[in-house]
Amino acid sequence: MPGPPISPLHLVEAIRQIVDQLQWDTVSCVAHSMGYLICAYYNAVYPGRIRRLVSLAGAISIQLHGLVELPKDWFDISIASYYRRYFQPPAPLTYTYKKAVESLARARDVSEADATILASRCLKSVDGEFRFTWDVKAKKIYVPPIAEDILYSILSTPTPTLCLVPTEDKTPITFYDCHVNMLAKLTNERYVFVSVPGGHSVHLTNPEFIVPQIVKFFNEDVKSKL
Repeated sequence: MPGPPISPLHLVEAIRQIVDQLQWDTVSCVAHSMGYLICAYYNAVYPGRIRRLVSLAGAISIQLHGLVELPKDWFDISIASYYRRYFQPPAPLTYTYKKAVESLARARDVSEADATILASRCLKSVDGEFRFTWDVKAKKIYVPPIAEDILYSILSTPTPTLCLVPTEDKTPITFYDCHVNMLAKLTNERYVFVSVPGGHSVHLTNPEFIVPQIVKFFNEDVKSKL
């Protein structure tokens, strides 16, 4: 999309179009990483449309809002880095399939076997080698400047939410206090916080730990506890 960088708030409209196209009155969402914030924003804009929400390693994305307290860092990460790539995009690199899979495995902290699953959706063949299909301009995520109290009001909806936090997530935590404090404030009978063994891609590497938690969450009567 030309113009300004796309934020998770823009993608609320993408969810709206999908839900409307499929003519769903309500939905249940299982979202990974930044996908959790996108769903949380949708839930705040269209209250009552999400029945239940599961966050897979989504808590880590809350930390990005700590950037709001540091305008220079926020500008460099959210704006300047985007336009550097927009106006001076780096030359696209090509790899052998093995090198591409190894690169994915390192970046996502998964095994090479698991990385082949990821590779199936983000590699294209170019003259006998392979190139990643993602847009280099979007390598850095644009972070909407939302202050902590407003973010709390967005996340603390009546929608039952299961927050699964991997204990071995190696995603850099720049603003640890921001994300830990927010989880502490949110945790209640409707917003359930559960630690699970695994890394950031725990749904890919350790599904046996998260699937029972999700099944239990969708089957239990949350309202009866209140």
